[in-house]
Amino acid sequence: MLQFDTNGLINEFLKQLEIELNTACTAWELEAKSKMRGIKFYHEYQNKNAEVSKEVIRQSKGIVAYLRANYVALADSYGVGSLMTSDNPGLQDYMRSDRWNKARRGKTIVGRPKGLQTPALGGKQKYYSGSKSGIALEGLRVYTAKNEGENSYYISPSSPSYAIQTAYHWLRLTYLPRAYKNAVNATNFSKYLKES
Repeated sequence: MLQFDTNGLINEFLKQLEIELNTACTAWELEAKSKMRGIKFYHEYQNKNAEVSKEVIRQSKGIVAYLRANYVALADSYGVGSLMTSDNPGLQDYMRSDRWNKARRGKTIVGRPKGLQTPALGGKQKYYSGSKSGIALEGLRVYTAKNEGENSYYISPSSPSYAIQTAYHWLRLTYLPRAYKNAVNATNFSKYLKES
């Protein structure tokens, strides 16, 4: 009589799948990073980097993969200002957060109301005078110091790079199916058939 060690097989398969999912999610991470262009709409964000990361966690009866992106990566991928896309799954949460400019009625970048506020892409709160509250700022030249000249920049919208969306497309259509197939092929099913 043959018996099948179901628990042993499940454990081995999950172990192989965890390895393969780590590889697939690393491919997603590298793909997203390679497509990022960088956003150039505010002087204070020029040194902030887009960051994406993955985490694969083995649970008792399954595996969970987390794909993360910081605000800079989301802004790069989905665009900024009047050029941003509306299909960003985090847009509604962002609009409800303290980072969203409450004077903003559409996509266009406008001046913030007077007071202490959290900048759009995070960081320390800063005080805004409110002198340009609700006024469109895209295309305006802004000076970063009293000495006008080289210490200036233009506030401009940024078109989407679609980095995260493209990487997710390849993850779903290529990397995940390959991970599953490789995990099945690496699992020794015959090892779990036992004679009794």
